Amino acid sequence: MQFYRVPFIDLGLMMSEKPDATYPEDAPKTEENVSRFIAYSYDFAQKMERPRTLKTHQPLSQMPECLLDKAKVVFVARNIKDMAVSYFHHYCLFKPHLKEKGFKPWASLFRQSLISCSPGLPMMLEAWEKRNHPNMFFTTYEDLKRDFDKEAERLMKFLGVALSKEKMVSLQFGKLFCLKHSCEKKRPT
Repeated sequence: MQFYRVPFIDLGLMMSEKPDATYPEDAPKTEENVSRFIAYSYDFAQKMERPRTLKTHQPLSQMPECLLDKAKVVFVARNIKDMAVSYFHHYCLFKPHLKEKGFKPWASLFRQSLISCSPGLPMMLEAWEKRNHPNMFFTTYEDLKRDFDKEAERLMKFLGVALSKEKMVSLQFGKLFCLKHSCEKKRPT
């Protein structure tokens, strides 16, 4: 399960209700328990063994000041309209009532910065300003779609890793699956 390997630390903030009153300290890391850990995603990340890989939609200014001095950061920027649509679907996973109200009211809140991590443009500009820092890897979703091999090679070089041909083929397959899946989704109305 991906969450246990690479926790998305924002997820707990998005949940309306938590299944447990406190962090599920002794619960086994199973598929049945993943929502219990997601509810406390930040706590889960804090307890992980280091080095670790974490995901967030938070701007760099909301991260520890020393982040770029102590960790490698991969920032994937996205067309702002696509970001809003994607983020709407993401929020609806945890707050299903939003889907009933539709995209337009949510987009209005997004534009007014009333949704966490919005608007996205200042966050992207903040990361863009740091793109030349030796611990910052900056790319765009559109660049990944346009030339995945090139961006994957840049990322591997940044991370100091090499992948076998088999792993690269596996990445290619994963990319094709994800692109196919995202193209099949309907746009919100």
